[in-house]
Amino acid sequence: MRITHQPLGAHHLKLTVWIDPPDYLPKVENELRSLSKKISVPGFRPGKVPVAITRKLYGNSVLVETLNRLVSEQISAFLKHQQLDVFGEPLPLNNGEQAINIEAPIAYVFDFEIGLRPSMQLPDPGQATFVRKHIQITQAMVDREVERLRQRYGRRIRPDQAEPTDVLVGIFEELDDSSQPRPDGVRSSASFRLQDVKDPQLAQSLAALQVNESVTLYLPSAFGADREFLLHRLLQLDHEQEAVLERPFRFTLSDLIRIEKAELNQDFFDRVFGQGRVTSIEQMRELLRADLEKDFAETTQSRLQADVRDFLIEHTGMELPEAYIRRLLNERRQAEEPALSDEHFAVALRQVKWEFIMSELAHRHQLQVSEDELQLEARREVLQYLGIPADYFVSEPERLQRLIDSVLSRKETRQRLHTRCLNRKVIEWFLQQASVADQLVAEEEFFYH
Repeated sequence: MRITHQPLGAHHLKLTVWIDPPDYLPKVENELRSLSKKISVPGFRPGKVPVAITRKLYGNSVLVETLNRLVSEQISAFLKHQQLDVFGEPLPLNNGEQAINIEAPIAYVFDFEIGLRPSMQLPDPGQATFVRKHIQITQAMVDREVERLRQRYGRRIRPDQAEPTDVLVGIFEELDDSSQPRPDGVRSSASFRLQDVKDPQLAQSLAALQVNESVTLYLPSAFGADREFLLHRLLQLDHEQEAVLERPFRFTLSDLIRIEKAELNQDFFDRVFGQGRVTSIEQMRELLRADLEKDFAETTQSRLQADVRDFLIEHTGMELPEAYIRRLLNERRQAEEPALSDEHFAVALRQVKWEFIMSELAHRHQLQVSEDELQLEARREVLQYLGIPADYFVSEPERLQRLIDSVLSRKETRQRLHTRCLNRKVIEWFLQQASVADQLVAEEEFFYH
């Protein structure tokens, strides 16, 4: 057995493994002898099946298993000996169909491609400057929150035609260049008020829609430049997929809801805030202002983290084996999913680059996620999923702990929460070294600039 390698590009290698008959025949014969003692074949007593019969029945399948094991062992030993820092997994490369016949042994040659972790030139955090924008909470914002709650807890009816305050419920579908839904495109169920629409002509078209009728639109021109609203509220996407906002979408109406606003009385206060917690309009407004400050503080921090992430991706020098990464991502997709388009691959490539940066910074500065931090993150996830405050479990904390333990017992969920914690920790470390200027801004500046 022997293995060689040659470059295919930056941080991209081709491995060639040779397996000759003397390498695999003794192992195949040993396996066939062992198998002969375990199988049952009509006409022979258990454990007394001749090896020749076993070879005829199972020889080729044993040969395939042996070759796969030998190739895997050779590659692992080679990578360890060469001290190559790989990511992903070896992918078969142009191996074609090689004859598998235990009765006619031949030399087998297997080609694979692998990707190597790239070196990177990280920017100096001491030279980085960021602006952390805080929104100024106004009376008008509190007024809108009051009206939102009055609508949420109001009586719902279904009109024949939409008015500005009515809620449209339906499906947004990303379209291709032929104005048809993209097979691999975004599809989201969402709702919005007609008065959220900024384009007057589009608003008229939406108001005239009947259930199951559709209009085509561009989200930024239809609803404005608030990326949080477009990505999170309408499409349920992350910032990494922002490029999709440049695509046309089809909105298909599935329901139309009109709400008769709830009266501002004690029954309303109890329904919204809990029994007896709020007893006056003034107290309600103070509580809403505090809630808005908390919510926007979280938005402020989320945006600052996104700015740091984008800064690191754009200012870190790194050569990636793009051809290998594209193939790796395509190999990992579900069988029914189409191959990645250039647009979606560009988004995925940014995510891969960020994962390398995050891993490198965590390694260099010994940033780790403790079990306590992981527990706290799982706790947040449980409470957010249930939509209830932590004090709901004050009388039975063990019930909340069982839910947390259940979440962390799932390997994929645990890894996702670990990555989220590490992501945040890396960004916090970078911000501690960088310059951050706090700025109090008006609503328009906060959302649209």
